[in-house]
Amino acid sequence: MDRNELLTQADLNRVEKKVDQLFDLISNKNNSLPKILRSEQVCEFLNISPSSLQNLRNKNVLPYSKIEGTIYYKYEDVINLIEKNLIK
Repeated sequence: MDRNELLTQADLNRVEKKVDQLFDLISNKNNSLPKILRSEQVCEFLNISPSSLQNLRNKNVLPYSKIEGTIYYKYEDVINLIEKNLIK
């Protein structure tokens, strides 16, 4: 194994935090997220760039609304995207 491939404890902690956030979101235990999300929130949660989020919109993979230049997403649509891409 190449030493560049080793995970640090900090790496593991970040992964664990993301898994916990995803579990809370899917199980609806995390009431801190509103039912309507802005682009920044979706990018942060999914750990994707704004351009990746733009690609999801362009491909009609993730529904959205645009009001006066601000883009909004339904909480349920983000969850549906995660569930549709679940690898079993």
